[in-house]
Amino acid sequence: MVLAGSTAACAGTGESEWGGTITDSAGITVVANPAEGLWGAESPWRLVEELRVGSLDGDPKTQFGQIGARGIDRLSDGRIVVLDAMGQHLKVFSPDGVHEATIGGPGSGPGELGAGNQFVVVGRGDTIYVPDLQNQRVNLYSGAGAALGSFPLELSRGIPFLWDATGAGD
Repeated sequence: MVLAGSTAACAGTGESEWGGTITDSAGITVVANPAEGLWGAESPWRLVEELRVGSLDGDPKTQFGQIGARGIDRLSDGRIVVLDAMGQHLKVFSPDGVHEATIGGPGSGPGELGAGNQFVVVGRGDTIYVPDLQNQRVNLYSGAGAALGSFPLELSRGIPFLWDATGAGD
């Protein structure tokens, strides 16, 4: 599987002004865009590849089985962390896409991941959090790849659907 980062670019002239509106509805910002965009046929949007991570062939360290739904995040130094849900591990790539490390592996022991993980979150101090529903815990790893332990998930209270790290590292 190839993971390609891309951005959309608009090659407009800058002469048009946005005709949409921004309103507040009970504390929620609502943005309404006009039906017609600012660009025309003479300045279409285009995708520009910025970075390619992974490969279809070659070194298995650069291949993926299945990338989790929210299985990509960045460390503060620009390195990219990718959760391979099928491989039950994390892969770390340099900012220019070179494989640096594979973290974890399948299992239920310390630092290991159960099947079906879909999320990775990089928190304060580049701590990497991987919610592991099968093992009913959240695994923690350092940005350098060391296993930092885990804390339990209390699934009897429901399955959390939003994963994020607070400033306090929770």
